[in-house]
Amino acid sequence: MYAACLLSCNKAQDNKVMKPKEAIFARDSTAVESYLQQSYNLRVKDSINGGDWEYSNMYISQQIQFHISLEKKKDNDSIKGSYLFKAYGKIKEEGVITGIIKEKKMVIEFYPTSYPAEDKGKAELLDWNEKNYYYMNWNLIKSPKKSSVPEKCKLTKFRPSTGKKRGRIYIR
Repeated sequence: MYAACLLSCNKAQDNKVMKPKEAIFARDSTAVESYLQQSYNLRVKDSINGGDWEYSNMYISQQIQFHISLEKKKDNDSIKGSYLFKAYGKIKEEGVITGIIKEKKMVIEFYPTSYPAEDKGKAELLDWNEKNYYYMNWNLIKSPKKSSVPEKCKLTKFRPSTGKKRGRIYIR
């Protein structure tokens, strides 16, 4: 009869033999964590389809606006989109976004349409509020040479007004 034993990966306990119950628990918890992460990524991906997010700060001297538009690609966790950066009410930069959703964040590459695609920037979109996915944080990792996009900002999902008015109109 062969006895099955699994060795621990913990360096402090190199010679400790894991019991089968411990090994199963470790494997199951890893599977559950992987499933929860995939589920979260899917919810994020579903929330971005056709979504527009915007950051604006009209109180600083530059009066900047940063707008991104994202949509799902047919690939599993891939997204594509565009971005627009305005300062003083004028378009300073617009470009293309591609990326993937992994590890509870979106890692994107972007580049301005007026510059070569070889000079790509890289950013993370993360920290979605899980209640309604209307907010996320932009964190710039690498900027293209001539880019003006912000380093960090909180983007809010843009919801255009429906044109409906509440209340009644009284005519005298």
